[in-house]
Amino acid sequence: MILAKRVSISSLRSGVRLLACIVVAVLVLGVVFWLPTISLSRPTPKENMEKENMEKENMEKENMETTLVSGNQTEIKCKPHRPDQDGIKQITDHYGPLDRIESRKCDDNHYPDICAFGKTESRNQALSCDLKVCGKSEVEIASVDPKMGKAVTDWKLLPKDQIDVTVQKAVTSNLERGFNFLFLRCGSIFQVLSFPPVFRKVDGGKNRTKINLNVILLDSISRPHFYRILPRAVEALHKISHDPKIQATTLDFELVQGIGQQTFENIRPFFCGVLEDDNKVTASSKNTRASLGVEVLYGTFKKWGYQTLFQEDLCWYDVWGSVLTDIEKRAVPQSDSAFKERWKEFEEKVAKKQVDHQGITHFSCTALDKMLRRTNHYDYPQKICLNGKFYSWYFMDYITKVYTALKSDEKAKPLLSYMHFNTGHETNGKRMINMDANMAKFIINMASFSDTLTLILSDHGHTRTPFRNTKEGGKELYDPLFFMIVPDGVREKLGPQRMNALVTNQKRLFVLKDVHKAFMSLHDRQKMDSVDYSVTGIFSEIPANRTCADLEMLPAAKCKCEGFDEEIEIRENADEQKWLAEFAVGYINNAIQRQHREGGVNSYGYGNCERLVGKSFSKGIKRFRGEFIVTSMDIHVFPPTGYNEDEVFRVTVKQFAEPKDGVFFLNSIRVTTYSKFELCADKSVDIKLCACAKNQITRKEVLFENGVPSKMFGSTTVVKNLDSNCLLFMRRDYGSFSFALEVANVCTNTTYKFTMTGSTDQRIFTNTLPISLELPPKTFHFLTSVTKYIVKVDTDLNLKASIQVQNRESDTFHSLGTVEVS
Repeated sequence: MILAKRVSISSLRSGVRLLACIVVAVLVLGVVFWLPTISLSRPTPKENMEKENMEKENMEKENMETTLVSGNQTEIKCKPHRPDQDGIKQITDHYGPLDRIESRKCDDNHYPDICAFGKTESRNQALSCDLKVCGKSEVEIASVDPKMGKAVTDWKLLPKDQIDVTVQKAVTSNLERGFNFLFLRCGSIFQVLSFPPVFRKVDGGKNRTKINLNVILLDSISRPHFYRILPRAVEALHKISHDPKIQATTLDFELVQGIGQQTFENIRPFFCGVLEDDNKVTASSKNTRASLGVEVLYGTFKKWGYQTLFQEDLCWYDVWGSVLTDIEKRAVPQSDSAFKERWKEFEEKVAKKQVDHQGITHFSCTALDKMLRRTNHYDYPQKICLNGKFYSWYFMDYITKVYTALKSDEKAKPLLSYMHFNTGHETNGKRMINMDANMAKFIINMASFSDTLTLILSDHGHTRTPFRNTKEGGKELYDPLFFMIVPDGVREKLGPQRMNALVTNQKRLFVLKDVHKAFMSLHDRQKMDSVDYSVTGIFSEIPANRTCADLEMLPAAKCKCEGFDEEIEIRENADEQKWLAEFAVGYINNAIQRQHREGGVNSYGYGNCERLVGKSFSKGIKRFRGEFIVTSMDIHVFPPTGYNEDEVFRVTVKQFAEPKDGVFFLNSIRVTTYSKFELCADKSVDIKLCACAKNQITRKEVLFENGVPSKMFGSTTVVKNLDSNCLLFMRRDYGSFSFALEVANVCTNTTYKFTMTGSTDQRIFTNTLPISLELPPKTFHFLTSVTKYIVKVDTDLNLKASIQVQNRESDTFHSLGTVEVS
């Protein structure tokens, strides 16, 4: 009853706001652009005698949540962002009028199943095959090789008079090997036959009593965009809450905060409760992300008697990796022996993650190869279909099969399952439409499983669309979606304390780490009855006064609470900020060089991955964070030969709020796509930092012949020869405010030791003095950038460099003395 009334009142209040929002939008633009405040929960059946009292109680509760009152109750501090007229225009400019979303269909034909499972009178599943669809064509079957795991190439002819028996044997064989699918083809028809796994049984032959948890992750879609682009799925969620025939309700969590703008950063806390910045620039190239920590969540649930399923729609040996390989970038194996070695390694890694079943994950390699001749479906095409059905349908269909089979097997262990969809990982934001109709059916189906709690969530908003670069798109980047489908059976098992908290938390600010805590407390006897949200996460009420200041977030993340981030916008290419832009580019360049030199003993400073040359910066903002000022900006660098558009990096640095030496580089996020540099990138260099050309030609308009940049951010490089035209000292001035310093050894037969000292009188140095380093042949080093904090100061800093040199034929360094470099 608490669930029913509180959500009902919330619905009324949200409905008023929604109506006002729609009226404004229609009057201004004539389109519907925003529908994310519709309440989805419905009243659950209760005795009428309680109705009046509960409504009064919940009205009081609503008033306390929205008004500052005495006592312990405080107003909800986090107010969700609503786009203003400029934001509305940005949305409609990119997505057009969205009041009518077309129902998409595949362009290729759908043929009836060659073989399928159907229920018998005894309600068992029986396989039957019908060859009419194949006509006179021969029927062939193929299964994934259990020793290699690669896309199928070995097809076997099926005897038509024994096809049912032969296919059934293949089903049994695949199940024993851990595969839940096989392929059939005849003529131009290509099909997959999928089937549930062999379930593990509850110990002692007992019946299952615990709830199942079904987690669906939609990559790269914000909450507002879900409402814009998936109207049928939204209607299905609404229907569950309002159709009395459906014994379930839905919850819409409006204030889930994204903590980063990449997948692993956001879902790692869900699996293991750990925050990790995947965009740190380090001395070594990382071809793999820090582990998701799946084993933390899955291992705990297995101890509680669960079985686990982890499924994704990527091929495990894709060059960009998959979730199960921690997105490890590796070349695709080229031989059977290489496949065998990599497959063995993959299986060992998955076993450590405590994954029992992988569903039809490995169907992806064959399906993607058949449809696209690729091992991923990032970016394009807009429609991906197999046998007249969208690729994503196969996974939704399989999940439905699994829970249908589980429902009929009371002896099977409860299931924790996770599915990762990459449909939204593309460049225009509309491919998700393909999922709409099928997801609507899937949502309704999930509501029918009385002991299964379904979560539908996303990691972040669009990162690869033009909309992402708008102000409104930048906000949506950190505005993920989170829905729950709660059947009545699950509601009863969770109990009123947890359910009341979930309903309340629809309007409370939280992150996926709070969901991790909830899951980890589900059957923990020491935690499960706690009402402390720091222990049980969203299974307890989140404080109404929680703000982003109370959350762990990455430096560049934007708070979704309206007005929380007090941002100071930076004018494009402002001279007074170029010292920070120089520092960021210099830091990245130093990292590229270190990574390249780690790649081999004979590696000079830079390889194919070029030294970046700053061109301009835009979209700069400053935010105050305690004793620090955090600055983020999009830095544009000159493109390599053969490319016309700038390469763009979103960098974040922090400095002390008080005048004090030292600036800290926090992270760099590549805004422009870097996959185009895959073929020319140095293997030892993080490709996210790399810009390269197949043909290395000196860019005369950008660099001098010795590799020194002629300009950086519009400022001419002044070069001072410190020794034999080999050791060069470089300075760029930005008005009277600031300057940047670099040093380079452009020769191939000498090594230098270099130490710079001087005064720091009323200036801020990004890197503090003294600075000492060794310069092997053909190396460049960014030293520091400097700015004044008192404008009128013009005293000499008395910068000096002490130099030692070692020739190739010598084992020792000898001093060249000290020179002025001010």
